[in-house]
Amino acid sequence: MAVAGYFLLAAFLLLMLATRSSFLYICNDWDDTNSYFTMGKALMNGYVPYRDIFDQKGIWLYFFYGLAYLISNSTYTGVYILEIVEGALAMYAFYKIIGLYTQKSTALVLAPCVYTTMIASYAFYWGGSAEEMMFPILAYGLYMIVRYFKKDYPVGKTMSSQEIVLGGFLAGMIANIKFIDLGFYFAWMMCIFFAFLALKDWKGGFLACFKFLGGMALPFVPWFIYFAAHKSLYWWYYGTIYINVFVYSNLDGEGPSFFARIYDLAKNLYFLFEKDFCFFLFLVPGVLWYVFGKGKKWLERFTMIALCFFLYVGIYIGGMKLGYYAIPLAIFAVFGFAGIGVLFEKVCIKIRQSHEQPTGEKLNANINLQDNTYPEQRAAVGLHENHKKSKVIYSHIAGTVAILLCMVFIGCTSMNIPAMKVKEEDHFLFQFKKIVDQTENPTLLTYNCFDTGLGTICHAMPAGYWFQSQTIPGEEQIRYEQKEYMWAGIPDYIICETEYPNSALENYQVVAEGSKENWGHTSVYYLLKKK
Repeated sequence: MAVAGYFLLAAFLLLMLATRSSFLYICNDWDDTNSYFTMGKALMNGYVPYRDIFDQKGIWLYFFYGLAYLISNSTYTGVYILEIVEGALAMYAFYKIIGLYTQKSTALVLAPCVYTTMIASYAFYWGGSAEEMMFPILAYGLYMIVRYFKKDYPVGKTMSSQEIVLGGFLAGMIANIKFIDLGFYFAWMMCIFFAFLALKDWKGGFLACFKFLGGMALPFVPWFIYFAAHKSLYWWYYGTIYINVFVYSNLDGEGPSFFARIYDLAKNLYFLFEKDFCFFLFLVPGVLWYVFGKGKKWLERFTMIALCFFLYVGIYIGGMKLGYYAIPLAIFAVFGFAGIGVLFEKVCIKIRQSHEQPTGEKLNANINLQDNTYPEQRAAVGLHENHKKSKVIYSHIAGTVAILLCMVFIGCTSMNIPAMKVKEEDHFLFQFKKIVDQTENPTLLTYNCFDTGLGTICHAMPAGYWFQSQTIPGEEQIRYEQKEYMWAGIPDYIICETEYPNSALENYQVVAEGSKENWGHTSVYYLLKKK
């Protein structure tokens, strides 16, 4: 419980600075976060995702955001709590990984540092991405496979059925959040299968694959029942598989050639090093330390290379290169900190040995403290107990200092910090909110832009299947359907970026105008109200 409390407190403090969902910011106006919140809100209000309202992420992501909506339906408090839970779970996984190489006290101090490199990075954006929600799922899978190859594989043991099923379950969760990160678990099961073969257990290896697939099916079961009950299984497939594989990516024959993709992936990796240096600084030496460290078998080394390769290729092979896609790669930074922990403990041992007086014999740990015959030994045992108490105190102090240093690092590095200065009266969303709040149970359409967050802070329900703009092919058809919503007078309010269709003025009037700086340029927004 103490460890859980420590990580929850660390997540609370670190994310308080790093994510715009925290109470230090007036709102999280990242379109992705608000889009997920709108989908979660719709799910909790009886809408069937993909059939009644569209976005192309996985259903578990919308369910988690639905829980955030139930906590707070017009603020980001629920999202902040969701991120805190995610952060604490991720740090626990890092604690377990580092603890394979160091003492628990060292791992406890370093785990928040690993997480900090992720949330202080450029890839974190404004907080609340699908990638962030998957972070603990990937990190714990990394722990399981590293622990197996370190503890069990060298002595000829195969991975237990429970762990294989759990690995499959985690893969199923990834598939139902954002499946492009499944490359990690493809490599995960592939290497476990190779381990079975290396141990000459062919039958067990093939059975393990089926156990993994069985575990992977588990997260699908409740949603299969849900969509079947709503006669919407096709829409589930359409919104998550068809759109992402055959529409959103460029994996069809019209995309770049094989060699062009390889070149593109290599070039993209170079730019990621530059943008997300704060976790690549630990990722690269950490992975090299793991792969080329002493005492490892070839399959253990190969596994790390495969995990990194398939996760990276799975994310970027489709051709999309949005900055926040890189967050899952940050899990491998844990090995950089594990190496630091090992080095630190070796230095401490050498320093301690240099100050110790040779006694010539070991103390008897079972000495009877009531025996007055050996006062020197009794005093030494007392000193040993005092040393243990001091060690606990020092670890608490070190943990506190580590969290404070991490907060300073975030304050100096995160691109979100300047947004703390923004006041409600200076943000166009809160100017629009004063108008929208005059309408009871308002509905909102977002035209020519993604979800701005107005629907979130006003608790407005989405109006129509295409409640926001999309970047998928067929965008013109989507805009035409949105115009049909306007002509029919379906939404109570419309928010538009840059321009609004003149045909909408038959049923709507422009009631407010505002602006916001987005990625170096100023965007103008208009609020239209139904006449």
